[in-house]
Order: sequence, then structure tokens, then C-alpha cells
Amino acid sequence: MTDATQPLFDDPWSRYEYAARCTLDVGDNWKIRSVSTAVHPMIEDRIMELEGNVDLEDDQKWAELDVSSSPTAWLPRGWILVVMYDEEDPKDVKAGFVNVSQYLRTLDEASNDN
Repeated sequence: MTDATQPLFDDPWSRYEYAARCTLDVGDNWKIRSVSTAVHPMIEDRIMELEGNVDLEDDQKWAELDVSSSPTAWLPRGWILVVMYDEEDPKDVKAGFVNVSQYLRTLDEASNDN
């Protein structure tokens, strides 16, 4: 179980961060790097193609990665894809799908207990 602290204020970003910490089972030192409500399902194939191309340098591989015309799959309502990093070691990264609505409901119910 995570040692994440529930947000004290009605701040959507703090709620996302709390939900992500609980889902990924990390502590308060983890911060959100990015949030997505959609994914590009074919991007893994394109990354593998670029990685396998020995004629390209690393910077060229990523310069050719373009998702502007790729298909987009929207995540169900209440779900996000989050990438988090550890403030103590920014190279330490975790990613996962988070059901934000599950945690928003929990926080709203807790605020009504007063």
C-alpha cells in the first residue's frame, strides 16, 4: 500500500497525482510528468521500426517519430494514462493507467463526512 497523502484542497491536478500514486503504489515524492486521455495504438510498432533501423542515429530516430496522423484511441471516461517520476531520482519513471473517477468519488465522499 502506498503512503500517498490525500490532497487537502479541491485541486484536480492534486487529485490526479494522488490517484496515480495510489495506483502505481508510490509515495509523495513522485510527481506527474504527463497525463494522456488517449493513446496511439500503433506507436509501439513504429518505435520498433525506428529502433531496428541501423542507418539512423538516435536523434534521427526520435525526430522521425510523428503521431499527428496516427489513429487515436480515447480512454474510457474517468481513465488517464500517467507518467510519473521520482523527485529524488528523476531518471526513475513509472507509467500506468489510472481510474481517476474511483479516487475522485472517494475524496468527495470523505469531504461530506464533516
